[in-house]
Amino acid sequence: MQQAKVIIEANTGTNPLLAIVLAIAIAAAMVTVTTLNFLNSGAYTTVKQIQIGIQTTDAVNQSDLDIISPINAADIDKYVTTLEQRLNTSDNYEDFGPEAVSDTALGL
Repeated sequence: MQQAKVIIEANTGTNPLLAIVLAIAIAAAMVTVTTLNFLNSGAYTTVKQIQIGIQTTDAVNQSDLDIISPINAADIDKYVTTLEQRLNTSDNYEDFGPEAVSDTALGL
């Protein structure tokens, strides 16, 4: 208990504001160095090229695209129903007789 009291009394003379300012200054320096390295690297050029490509794509006239479809929700429901029926009939184990899947018939 005496050691903890001595450590606390020894640390009471430090200024927490100085520690905060120092931490902010170090963080700002790290951000600055990282930003400068990024701007001077080839990655920044790549990002600029991608941005130009996106702007060019967005500027293309898309009014000639046909966005109207004759398909409606009823058509999709009908397709799903018929697809399920076709799948259910194709995986029926009764499609093959025992002689069609015997070892001899399969060449085993």
